[in-house]
Amino acid sequence: MTRSRAEGTAPKRRTKRTAKTLHVQLGALETAGLIFLAHPTPEIEYLFRHALVQDAAYSSLLKQQRRALHEAIGLSLERIYPQRLDELAPVLANHFFEADDHARALHYYARAGDLAARKYANAEAVMHYTRALASTNGTNADHATLLHIFTSLGRVLEVSGDYAGALQHYLDMESFARAKADRALELAALIARATIRSAPTTAFDEADAQSLAEQSLALARELGDRAAEAKVLWNLALLNRFRGRSLQSLAYGEQAAALARELNLRDALAHILNDILSLYTASGEPQRARDGLTEAGAIWRELGNLPMLADNLATSAGMEIMVGNYARALALAEESLRISVSIHNLWNQSYSLWHIGMINLDIGDIDRAISSLEAALALGEQAGFSIGRIAMSAILGLAYAFLGDSQCGLEYARRALRFTEDQFASWRAMPTAMLAMVHILRGELPDAETLIQQAHSVMNEGDMQSYIYLTLADGELGLAKADYAHMLTSSESLVKLLESASIGALLGWALYHKAEALLGLVRLDEAYETFTRAAANERLLGSRRFLWQILARLSELEARRGNAAEAQMLRGQAREVVAYIAAHIAAPELRTSFLARPAVQTLMQSG
Repeated sequence: MTRSRAEGTAPKRRTKRTAKTLHVQLGALETAGLIFLAHPTPEIEYLFRHALVQDAAYSSLLKQQRRALHEAIGLSLERIYPQRLDELAPVLANHFFEADDHARALHYYARAGDLAARKYANAEAVMHYTRALASTNGTNADHATLLHIFTSLGRVLEVSGDYAGALQHYLDMESFARAKADRALELAALIARATIRSAPTTAFDEADAQSLAEQSLALARELGDRAAEAKVLWNLALLNRFRGRSLQSLAYGEQAAALARELNLRDALAHILNDILSLYTASGEPQRARDGLTEAGAIWRELGNLPMLADNLATSAGMEIMVGNYARALALAEESLRISVSIHNLWNQSYSLWHIGMINLDIGDIDRAISSLEAALALGEQAGFSIGRIAMSAILGLAYAFLGDSQCGLEYARRALRFTEDQFASWRAMPTAMLAMVHILRGELPDAETLIQQAHSVMNEGDMQSYIYLTLADGELGLAKADYAHMLTSSESLVKLLESASIGALLGWALYHKAEALLGLVRLDEAYETFTRAAANERLLGSRRFLWQILARLSELEARRGNAAEAQMLRGQAREVVAYIAAHIAAPELRTSFLARPAVQTLMQSG
């Protein structure tokens, strides 16, 4: 049995007795066995006995009759169910479209698209917005309506990770705008394309982003559109951030934020604060970065923008990792992950898992660290999260090498570097430095030296993150070559920088290098004091990655001082840290490779 529906093409149609003639006609159809009465009350409902009967009935209508029928059904639904128009929006849109009432069809398709987008039903939203655009052909839709539909469809495509589709859509939008001589709509299309080309996705393109930003800035100023100018400045801030020019990025970001505040552009302000001002952490102003991210997060909560709220929480987690507040960072990253999963947002699932992995790597929960980072990498590749793909591959490379699986580490680190070949060439310094450290752990010092030189040659001015990792690579190389004088100079500079920027996460590593250099130069008291500072820093963070090595060295120094009991206690603490790390490595071969590291064996076999 087939139920007739109001849409005409699907298998259900509700029919009401509105006139005696209709009642007679329905009776005749029932007598003929084509339909039967399903429900007499509260509304009469008939069922077709077969879908082919329904199709034949519909096909027998003249085109004019079909249009009239769809119009009548649409108007009746509006009149009968005024409180259910959101729910009925897709049905109403289809009826009015078939009735050639394109103005009403446009309204309901857009309404259906908005509702689907708010529920993160992205495929549905794309379908409804696409049909809304098709409906504009028969209307005189105003600028605001066109802008809303075009930008909403583009945004859904972006959120879905379809950057190629989004770029093509914005090109179509630009062509449409030019045909309509709508300069403001053309400007919106240019800005949208520039944003995609400036963001850390597979569609990143420095040259195209710069060209689009210049075009859109000139047009915004020609039109006197200061709100658009704020968005262009934000694009320039994004572009410079992801081409490794942090100082220029901050300068553009501050201009954009000031203009957004002046014009009370809350959504734009939140984007700027979220994406750019977190750079203040790297410039030694973590509280300023924290304040900006908190303000942006409050705006996203107020606006109900869950994708951007999840992004904000993950960005905030990254900042808290840098300053060394791991407990707070983990709480933020886990909230971001919960939101991202609930809305099926792969990008932010990857972003939050990245930070969860980094935290667990430092605290020694290796299983969760590796599983989080590998899941983050897989999700990031699906979502087109290019910068994350580079960073996560490099981090995994160093993690596996640290755990004794240097071959796996080498593969991941090389993969990170390959990801920079087609895009984000300005980010080559950081993965190059991390690949160098993998080679050092493998004992391949000439390869490491070559890579470190290459990293220095491609590092951008103001790229603090790359500078930190490159200096750490220099320290590891200096330790391997026993070049203690150079090692001391570079590590002292790095310690000062990290302390001035309140970056606690890497301070213990830098202090460890400084202490090793002092120990190599036989400045034992200074080495002891520096190792003690390094241990205190790692304990404060709850970090175990370098703590066992630091405690082992302190044990040796106490033994030299003749403090046997203190040396034994510190050696026991170092072994406990090693045992904790080993107990949190489920894979037997990885646990074996970690315990087989020479430094670990020396510690575990010492008296």
